[in-house]
Amino acid sequence: MTNPKFFREQPFSTDATHARESCSFIVTPQELQKWIENLGTKSTNLRVVDLRGPGEYERGHVPDALNLPITHIQDPESERGSLLPMDEVAQKLGTAGVSNEHSLVLYDDSGLVPSAKLYWVLHLLGRSDVCLLDGGFVAWKRAGLPTET
Repeated sequence: MTNPKFFREQPFSTDATHARESCSFIVTPQELQKWIENLGTKSTNLRVVDLRGPGEYERGHVPDALNLPITHIQDPESERGSLLPMDEVAQKLGTAGVSNEHSLVLYDDSGLVPSAKLYWVLHLLGRSDVCLLDGGFVAWKRAGLPTET
């Protein structure tokens, strides 16, 4: 059973003007930077989620990004890095500061494998307001965009 406070039946809130009426699969670093500059993330329903480990996050991340290391939502008993049961994933996302109200941009620095895994799980569960940062954190830095530590 999924957490009704996190997973929703209705795709993309109508007030999510910062991320278009329906989130496209990929957002470029430049598009995300414009969203952050124009609206910020603290006063809107946009949440940027960094799936890298805490050490990488502390050395630099997209401004206002939340850190949720992929290892925190993976089943430690799984040989393939399967995710925890969805109720636990929802709880951990909530603890990190993400709720049903938030549109998400996910990124990592591992070829987007962790981000894509979470993207597809959320998409299959009805979340259509989830995007991947094209090229991940590597592309963000390569574009010369600001980072926070």
